[in-house]
Amino acid sequence: MENQMMIIPKDESSKNEERWRCAIQNRTANALENWFGERDSLEKYRETDAVWLTKYGNGYSSHSLNPLLGRLMKKAEINQQGRNLSWYSIRHGVATIWAEEKGIYKAKNQLRHKDIETTLRYTRNSGEALSKEINSVW
Repeated sequence: MENQMMIIPKDESSKNEERWRCAIQNRTANALENWFGERDSLEKYRETDAVWLTKYGNGYSSHSLNPLLGRLMKKAEINQQGRNLSWYSIRHGVATIWAEEKGIYKAKNQLRHKDIETTLRYTRNSGEALSKEINSVW
C-alpha cells in the first residue's frame, strides 16, 4: 500500500496482465495498516504474504468467501429476497454505482476493463441517474 493505493502484483492480479493499482479510502488504508500490525504477530502468517487466511491457514477464494458471505448476511438478518448474492454480485452493484456516480471511464479504470463496452454492462441508465446527469449538465 502506498498513498491510499493498494498495489496488487502482476502474478497475483486476477486479470494477470499487469500490476493493479486500486484506490482505497483513508479509513480502509488505516484499517489495513492496523491489520498488518496485528497480522505480523500471528504464527500462521509467518511463512506467507497473504493478507488474510482462512481458519485452516488457506488463502481465500470465491469457494470459501461465498459461504462466508451467506453466514454474514444471515447473522445480519439481510433478506436475499430470492436473489443469489455473491461477492461478484457485490462487485457488480458497486461498479454500477461507481459508473453512475463517477462516470463510465473512472469505473472502467477501477474495474480494469480493456473495453468500455464491458463497463457499459454495469450501467442501468436508471431514470434517477439520467435525471441527475441532465441536471448536472444543464
